[in-house]
Amino acid sequence: QGSAAVFVSGNGYAVKLLGYGIGNRAPGWAEQKLTINSPPVGGSFSACLVPADGSATSVCITTGLTVVDAFRLSCPSWTDPEGDSLLQYRFGYHLVADNSSSL
Repeated sequence: QGSAAVFVSGNGYAVKLLGYGIGNRAPGWAEQKLTINSPPVGGSFSACLVPADGSATSVCITTGLTVVDAFRLSCPSWTDPEGDSLLQYRFGYHLVADNSSSL
């Protein structure tokens, strides 16, 4: 897992996986070259509480109980500077107390 400080937009990287079979000294390997995309631009982000009964609401409530309440994450109108047609998002959290993260 990387961070913005490690992977730089526009740079290319090669990831190589090396594997050995049991009792086999000759390795097998695969390599994939990657170009890091720029982050999306424009649009907005919201995290709104989903009512317990699942009903729709026009009000975005941004507070709730950790691990108990569900939130709807939304990123309307984001675009990709490179023009890729499919944007994928990954959300996570970081616990300051024990310096752990999850995606």
